[in-house]
Amino acid sequence: MVVQAHPKTQETRHAAEARYGAKLALVKSLYRRGWNRSDILELFRCIDWMLRLPEALEERIWSEMQDYEKERKMPYVTSVERIGIRTGVAEGVAHERQLLLRLIRKRFGPAVGGQSQPLLGHITDAQPLEDLGEALLDSPDGATWLQVLGHTAERTAREPPDHP
Repeated sequence: MVVQAHPKTQETRHAAEARYGAKLALVKSLYRRGWNRSDILELFRCIDWMLRLPEALEERIWSEMQDYEKERKMPYVTSVERIGIRTGVAEGVAHERQLLLRLIRKRFGPAVGGQSQPLLGHITDAQPLEDLGEALLDSPDGATWLQVLGHTAERTAREPPDHP
């Protein structure tokens, strides 16, 4: 597989779509060979390193591979992988919270930022934080912002998070 990937790396150096197609074909061929999931993942790491793609195409290939695995009824995600996914999601939420807090302080000052921080801490899912980013831009003043944030924190405390 590495020998097959190397020429594709050279051929598609300046053609992202062609590289995407080559990478997808190589990865699908790993599945067709009937190898176990851990062997496929090890070889995929090498192929992934050799055939780097722009972020949008990486996301597209990831989505396509998930669909392909579902079609072929590949084994479920391992417990270690689930832990890694949860850790990554939690880190992303923490970063989003910190960014929002910086923006709140910049927009409405440290006092509103200080009042916002504990409320943001109650929000454990990314989507409400993304929605709050838009609400922050739409809020005309700190009082309105704190009201919106309070409602969101209260609502999300009652709803279970939707991540793995």
